[in-house]
Amino acid sequence: MTETIYLRGNPKFASEDVNDFFEQFGYGRPVSPNDVNGHITAVVVDGNFVGAAYAAAATSIVDDLFFAGRGMEGVLAALHVHALEALALLPEHRGNGHAAALVESIAAHARDDFGADHLLTRIDRDDHAGEQWWTRRQFRVCAADEALAVNGVPLSRADGYLDSWRPLTATPRTELTVVPAAPALPGSSRGGY
Repeated sequence: MTETIYLRGNPKFASEDVNDFFEQFGYGRPVSPNDVNGHITAVVVDGNFVGAAYAAAATSIVDDLFFAGRGMEGVLAALHVHALEALALLPEHRGNGHAAALVESIAAHARDDFGADHLLTRIDRDDHAGEQWWTRRQFRVCAADEALAVNGVPLSRADGYLDSWRPLTATPRTELTVVPAAPALPGSSRGGY
């Protein structure tokens, strides 16, 4: 039996189970058991995790807007922008729609349960097939010389990755635009927004 399960408040699975799964794919342990801004969706086949996605409020927006002199605007903007921080699927379960189902579930919960206007993620700059996959899921992908800006303030970029986003509402409260990119921070990882 295959099911897609939203894990917020689901006592069947603990954050440790999800973190163990994500760690296999090099994401570290992104899920905090006390995370009030995050949400997890998993694909479970016969009682076993085969895929999972984790998203949370894009808290680095707070830092970017704060250092640009915009103060509390960053806090408010971060509440309306969620970042897909981890998406993993066991290789033997790829190609059958599970990853797309995870992204759709995360997007719906970000919009409906958290009031997010946008969902962000980062794509490996050299993963052209991945870029096409995300584009088919309604994500807009920045070119290598572009960056996302929130309310006119460019976001910090991660070296080797392309910023991408998907609008979740027709009338967003937080404006995302594409601007010419400043150099990426050396040594920055795919780590979240």
